[in-house]
Amino acid sequence: MLIAGGSGIGPIRALLEELPPRTVVLYRARTADELVFRSELELLAEARDAQVWYVTGGRDDPGPRRAFSRRRLMELVPDLTRRDVYLCGSAGLVDAAVVALRRAGVPPRQIHLDPFEF
Repeated sequence: MLIAGGSGIGPIRALLEELPPRTVVLYRARTADELVFRSELELLAEARDAQVWYVTGGRDDPGPRRAFSRRRLMELVPDLTRRDVYLCGSAGLVDAAVVALRRAGVPPRQIHLDPFEF
């Protein structure tokens, strides 16, 4: 599984080219206009039998908060605890995702972080 926030999609997009089929990408941005590489991601996903899920909205919107919950991650990726998860985004996004992943039972050794701040 790949989780990206904002411009963190750059490294995640590169990983998508190399990972096996059935990779799931969760991409977070404030608005649909901020979804960089969207058409490229969709072409890659189709070619690699992967899924891309977009999560848009402000920090206080309930939709993004639900997307990064244990329950929603398990709905999107039922075999989540058997996958490695790569995260790239702001510290806030990475922290929230790690909490949800740990609550879902993903072992720390399967969580790979690349947080950044501007």
